[in-house]
Amino acid sequence: MKTKLAAWIVLGVIAVFAAACLGATNEITKDVIAEQTARAAEEARRGLVTEAETFEELALAEDSGADYCYEGRAADGTPVGYVAQVTVQGYGGPVEVIVGTDAEGVLTGIEVGGASFAETAGLGAKAKEEAFTGQFVGKTTPLALGDGENDIDAITAATITSNAVLRAVNTAVEEIGGFAGFEIASTASGGEIGEGRYAASVNGFAGPVYVEIQLDENNVITEIVIGDDQFAETAGYGEQAKEPAFYEQFLGKTGQLTLGTDIDAISGATITSQAVVDAVNMAMLYATDPEAAAAANAPQEFVLPDVPEGALTSSASSKGFGGPVEASITVDTDGTTLLRVEFGGEKWAETDGIGTRILEDAFWQQFIGKTLPLAEGDVDVIAGATVSSEAAINAVNKAYYKLFPEAEPAKEETVEASAEEVPAEETSVPASGTAEASSKGYGGPVAASITVEDGVLTAVTFGSDSFAETEG
Repeated sequence: MKTKLAAWIVLGVIAVFAAACLGATNEITKDVIAEQTARAAEEARRGLVTEAETFEELALAEDSGADYCYEGRAADGTPVGYVAQVTVQGYGGPVEVIVGTDAEGVLTGIEVGGASFAETAGLGAKAKEEAFTGQFVGKTTPLALGDGENDIDAITAATITSNAVLRAVNTAVEEIGGFAGFEIASTASGGEIGEGRYAASVNGFAGPVYVEIQLDENNVITEIVIGDDQFAETAGYGEQAKEPAFYEQFLGKTGQLTLGTDIDAISGATITSQAVVDAVNMAMLYATDPEAAAAANAPQEFVLPDVPEGALTSSASSKGFGGPVEASITVDTDGTTLLRVEFGGEKWAETDGIGTRILEDAFWQQFIGKTLPLAEGDVDVIAGATVSSEAAINAVNKAYYKLFPEAEPAKEETVEASAEEVPAEETSVPASGTAEASSKGYGGPVAASITVEDGVLTAVTFGSDSFAETEG
């Protein structure tokens, strides 16, 4: 009597056998692939610094913008050049750029590509060709697109890729300069970067939002690039700034633009939208009035006021994102002007790189000289760290009220939002049909409407006229 094996058993055996074969193949080939990769990297280094007999890998800082950096040495150990690799975001994905310099920082060549290189064939892909890469030999950074003696000609119809490579080269040489000790001219945060092309960067919700605009002879925007390799706006929200539905609004426009009038904001991403508009306006200002743009971006010297004898001190804390945020303040003898402020505390636990930004000069210096108590709008909150920023402001006011309790406004009865789940209204769910229910959220009731077909959930929507959750 013949016994038939179930189809799933046969498929399972085949899958296990295939997986075993793949695993064995990977085990056999991984060392070969690693060796080939290392050999290719070594050949690239020798091709860029031909005088080097040996290469020594240098230790990079944790916040380095480079993937690696090597020092090329002559037979007697003298440094004769350097090679560094930087990965940036191009038009189609990550672009790896290997950069070589001599001991003085003069470029000896570059190689463009990488395993994930996906720039458009016939356009951005030309960044790998000698006609483009050969321009870099003999030049010094910082580089820009243009027709000047030390400029680089952009690839036709591939400005995004061209600029990505330039950023990588400038970053690599800056990294090399830290080891070699040669000086590098500082790069401006914005300004003219090519013929009729201007750039600017403004802080958005999660970090800097870089913008480039191309202008015609009438200063009308004909092309716009939003974001570089540091772009980190929220997926599904601020990230939409890079989509045609948003950025195409800028094409054909000129002059200083206004969000809500000239440009429609991205739903749920007002901060990012405003950052793009501000960056475009600054880039436009560089084109129309470079002196005004330079003045607007010039660093302002900050001077702390003197602390008179008899000045008053106080401290208090307010709940931040990770824990209590303590503020220690010094006010003048009248108690009206804030002279000093320091944030922190023994239980400090704000998120590193986000909430910790309230410790930076750009934030706390806003408080100095302000009249207490602080009112809404007196201090700009940090994008992406609203909770920590508001905790700092509240802590300053609390410290002030300790000194002058009579100035504290009468407390109104409030109901604080709870992070705990609140049982929703009991609602029967049919085997087929729709049902609605609501539950208490952070800002108010959150309504849900579901559709069920034969006991299976097929659709769900959230929100109602009373929806009031925090934007973003």
